[in-house]
Amino acid sequence: MPSYETITIARDEAPNLPATLESLAGQSQRPSKMIVVDDGSRDATAAIAERYGSLVVRLPRHDESYLGQPRLASVINAGLRRVSASIEYVVIVDADNPLPRNYVGRLLGEMERDTQVAAASGAILGEPVDPEMPRNSGFAVKASVWRSLNGMKYPLMYGYEAWLRFRLLQEGYAVMVYPTITSNVNRRTRLKGVHDGRAMYVLGYGFAYTLGRVAVNFGREPANSLKVLVGYLSHPGLERSDIADWVGVRQRRQFVGKARNQIASIF
Repeated sequence: MPSYETITIARDEAPNLPATLESLAGQSQRPSKMIVVDDGSRDATAAIAERYGSLVVRLPRHDESYLGQPRLASVINAGLRRVSASIEYVVIVDADNPLPRNYVGRLLGEMERDTQVAAASGAILGEPVDPEMPRNSGFAVKASVWRSLNGMKYPLMYGYEAWLRFRLLQEGYAVMVYPTITSNVNRRTRLKGVHDGRAMYVLGYGFAYTLGRVAVNFGREPANSLKVLVGYLSHPGLERSDIADWVGVRQRRQFVGKARNQIASIF
């Protein structure tokens, strides 16, 4: 099995972190290193991480939550800078996402069988699956590919996690979700409101595509769905990213392809 290291960012995660780190240490093949970025916690997060043998990266406290904002990319990057140069895979795991014992082994095994796959995840039980948009947790990336792409770091922008998936696709790699490889989270995934809308704008999502995403989520999260639309339409000072044109063209081709398939099914 290829070598890998894990990165977990944690802010006041003392209640959740023990189960997650125990699950990582108990994988069928242990990670070469577990890196925990303590994002200014006031609780015992750092002490817990050290107790499980993790390399702890301590960052200063900040009062504002970075969730959904570009600044959160810098927190993950602090962990990425500690990844060993010889490692083959990086696996990013949220603090509230304990993984089954064979999760990483199965995931990397699938990726090794298809050399075109540069990034992949399993599925979160009870949550929707998008085959070409791996989850942000339980997410594995080939380190050599990411390093060659941009030095293995996230850009400090809205939508930085999706940016990596799209850039890999743009370069001809595949990204995958393996729906039979599953895990649970302690906190259900929710929309980030205005921040998600701004991410869609920066990434180059078209208005029609964004409106469709809002409609899909409206029944489950009406208030946050409307905030997504507000964020897309109101983006003071934000510029489109380097992949925005490519993403827009890709979405239009997908739309045309789906429309043709629907017409063909009717006739």
